[in-house]
Amino acid sequence: MLEAAGTNIFNYMFVETYGMNTDQLVPWNSFLAGDLDGKGLTSALQKISDKVREDDSVDKVKVS
Repeated sequence: MLEAAGTNIFNYMFVETYGMNTDQLVPWNSFLAGDLDGKGLTSALQKISDKVREDDSVDKVKVS
């Protein structure tokens, strides 16, 4: 499929791009351990994303 797409592909690497991997490990590990439900996981991940979004010192990648 990727070969057929040629150059018409993209990859969102926001976790690596914005350095959120370490922060996201905490809620993911809690979720996988059964200490956090799906709602708690998505809420925690959203807070991490919001923090990056609101941080003007972080260069954002514009996707159009």
